[in-house]
Formats: sequence, structure tokens, C-alpha cells
Amino acid sequence: PISFYPTLPFKKLLIEFIMFHDHFIDEKEVYGYFNFTEIQNQINSIPLFYDQKIKFQVTNLSLLNCIYCSTAYTNSLKYTKQSSYIDSKEVHYWLDHYKYLLDDNKKLHYFDWQEGLRTIPVYIFDFSHTEATLLDKIHQAIAFQDMVVAVQTKASKIEFDFECDKNQMAIDARDATRSVLAALMENIWGIGPTHELWSIAKHQIENNYLWSTSNTPSGLFSNSKQLTFVHYDATTSHYLASSINSTIADLISLFNQFNQFSKSLDDTLSEEEYTLFVRRWNLLIFKIDEILSFWSIRDTNSSYIFLKSLQKEAESLHQLLREAVKANIASILFCKQNSSTSGYWKLITGPIASLILVGIAFNLLKHRYWLPKRKIN
Repeated sequence: PISFYPTLPFKKLLIEFIMFHDHFIDEKEVYGYFNFTEIQNQINSIPLFYDQKIKFQVTNLSLLNCIYCSTAYTNSLKYTKQSSYIDSKEVHYWLDHYKYLLDDNKKLHYFDWQEGLRTIPVYIFDFSHTEATLLDKIHQAIAFQDMVVAVQTKASKIEFDFECDKNQMAIDARDATRSVLAALMENIWGIGPTHELWSIAKHQIENNYLWSTSNTPSGLFSNSKQLTFVHYDATTSHYLASSINSTIADLISLFNQFNQFSKSLDDTLSEEEYTLFVRRWNLLIFKIDEILSFWSIRDTNSSYIFLKSLQKEAESLHQLLREAVKANIASILFCKQNSSTSGYWKLITGPIASLILVGIAFNLLKHRYWLPKRKIN
């Protein structure tokens, strides 16, 4: 399944690694084995679309002199009887809360739909202690839609309550490279871990750890840091599939606006507009067929070009239908407003007229029976 739907488009993507150390920055790093270069090489090996570029940046901060970093960590740290762990939801909240204070350039969590610019911060807690500190007791790295959070410690081995061939599964807590690579693949292209499977019967994601030891970075217990053909294929497939689906879903939601007022295209569009709509709709169907055709022969760049054209065609249909809907809604609301206004005035003038009639009747009765009659001399 696609982890984050829809897959966000980008033209220029900045992946910024922000390492939180529990020592001063000028001290030599002797504990962590995190490999920035390996992640950079693996992501650069992914075949991108013709107008996409990815850049990397590394920032080092110390928990000893960064109050916002230490606050995010201490407020997210939880304890059990055996060990401690970092609550992923809590640390995500605090890092998002301090995101502009941790970034001098104000570019973290930045996304520009028009220019296709996007920045993904990767927060890595690098500790020199030997405690088995993980995220939610089991993860070295977790992908969120706006960031990636990871942790590594000096502990050489962390064992889990899973067995494979009668061997207890474990990970190297000193190196979060594989986990961060998998989390980035999930954040950028929606490629989830191997233990998450979509259940057709239940219509939800289920966990099955059968393939978690496979030779892929997405496996929870895997040691591999090498991307495979499956990853390369999924980067383009997920984006094309989610983009087509979201484009069609937007058009369907626009059509549903007619149902609110019991209207159809024939009732709303003029003959000229209806002819233009049919032409654009046929062209939209043609472009979807072309996307699928080039996609089937692995010509992803041609599919990508037709996808961009498809989105432009959908925008034209949006504009055409939006103007028609706006005009009809205005006329319908005007009629309703007139009817409701007349009913409102009836509601007010009814009691007022009754009061006036009562007043006139009262005056007549008063003059007829209560006032003294003049004596005629």
C-alpha cells in the first residue's frame, strides 16, 4: 500500500539531516555509525523524472546548548520497568512546534505547490549511552508526512520478541542508516515497510512480518542498505497512480456539487459549453490511456509528460464547471433568498397587521361605549 497518499510532487527536493548529539559539536564522533554518504548514493541512484532534482544538507546540533532540542527530547522520553523509549507522536509534536527555532533559514517543513519546492527534515538523535532507546520501543526511524525522526545509541544489539529459524531477531542500535533510508523512501514516494500489507477483506493495513528479514532496506530486521528494482519501480508507479487517482477524485467531487441542487450537465451548461466539455473530456480520457500505455513499457518520462498535460486538462474542466456551478448556485440561492425573504416579511408583518387591527377596533369600541356622550341643549 502507499503509505502517504497522495505522493507529493516536487521539482526541487532538499533533504536536510539534523543530528542531535549528546556531546558538544567540536568533540570527535566515536560512537555512531550513521552513513550520510550511503543514503545520498542510494537516493541519487533512483531514476527521477526529467524535471526533478534532489539535494542534501547536514546540520549538527548539541543537546547540551540547544534548549529546544533538549526540550523536545525530554518531553518525549517515556519509561517502562525495563527501559526507556521515545514516544514518536510526542517527539513529532515538539519538533514541529520548534521547527522554525531549529532552522535559521526558515526552510524546514517548507513546500511550495507552485514552484514544486519541498524540504524534508530528518531529525536523528545520536546518543553515546548504552541504553536500548528506540522510537515506540521497536523502531529506529519513523516517517511522518512532514519529517523523519530517528535514534541511534551506543548499544550494539537490541533484541526483539521475534524469531526466525529459532534465532531471536535483533538490530544494531549504533547505525540507523538503513532505517533512515527506508523512512525517506516512505516519506517521499510512499514505499512502506515490508510488514505492512493491505487486507482486501478488511479494507485496512495489517502487519505480517514474514518478509521483514528480506534483502531490502524496508525490512524491519534487514541489514541491507541497497535499494532494489522494486524500490526503483515503486517510486514512479506510486506517484503516477496517486496523481491519476487524485485528479479523477477531484473531478468527481466537482460533479457531486450538481447533485446538491438536482442539476445535471445538460441543465447547467449551454450548448457551446457542453460541446467544449465533451471535447475536453474525451481528450482527458485519451491522455489517461497514453499514460497507462507508456507506463506499461516502462517509459516513465513519457507517462510523466502526459500526466502533466492531464492535470492541465483537468484544470480546464474545473474552470468550465466551476463557472457553470457558480452561476447556477447564484441563481438558485437568489430564488431561495427571495422566497425566504418574503416568508420572513410575512412572519413579521402578520403580527404587526393584527396589532393594528386590534388597535383600530379598540378605538372604535372606546368611542362607542366608554366615552361620555355630549348633552344637546
